[in-house]
Amino acid sequence: MIIQSTDGRSLKTLEDWSLRKRNHWKRGRSAYEVANFIVNRNGADKLERKVSEVLGGTVQFDKITPEYVVPFDKQRGQGRVHDLGIWGATSSGDSLFVGVEAKVDEPFGPIIADEWKKRTVGKEARIRQLCDRFPGISVDSKIRYQLMYAAAGTVCERAKVSVFYIVVFVTDCYDPKEGKKNYNDYMEFIRRAGGDRTARNVIGPTCHRLDLAGRRLITIYDHVCEGD
Repeated sequence: MIIQSTDGRSLKTLEDWSLRKRNHWKRGRSAYEVANFIVNRNGADKLERKVSEVLGGTVQFDKITPEYVVPFDKQRGQGRVHDLGIWGATSSGDSLFVGVEAKVDEPFGPIIADEWKKRTVGKEARIRQLCDRFPGISVDSKIRYQLMYAAAGTVCERAKVSVFYIVVFVTDCYDPKEGKKNYNDYMEFIRRAGGDRTARNVIGPTCHRLDLAGRRLITIYDHVCEGD
């Protein structure tokens, strides 16, 4: 499996990962923990196994890139930035993309109503496009903008199989109350977006299916403890 930066550097150590994350680099917080998980805790294989369980068939990861940007529209310069972009394939040969959002207890950012109030011309166009993809969510809703953007950005990579994976690292810095708020925000997003629980009984994560303008998305909300 290839693990490399957006500029093609091989990432083998925490030092390799931290070069562009000095302002967010702290043990116990998400930027550090997702890097440590991949580099030192066999995290790629663990995510691969979990996605295989959720999809009900073996998948193979081929490449992982931190801070991977998926172009979303032409309204603003930067697209959706995934904490990890993971490419691979299913056992049937279908292309696979997994967009990973790493959290400890950091919130999913502002609600879409607040983003709408302070919108620029470009931001207005983007928010309208997001609401078009999620007919159950309006510009004045309290749904977290980051959840909408991350989910839509995952299917924009145009893989045959798309998975939006939220991985929560339960560290010494984790606040259970904040973590619960985040989970509730996710569940409210799923409810308003019309998601269905996956039929497969997988121990551990919460899994749903969404239909985004004719494209299927699997969502996974999972927790990783320090001993895992």
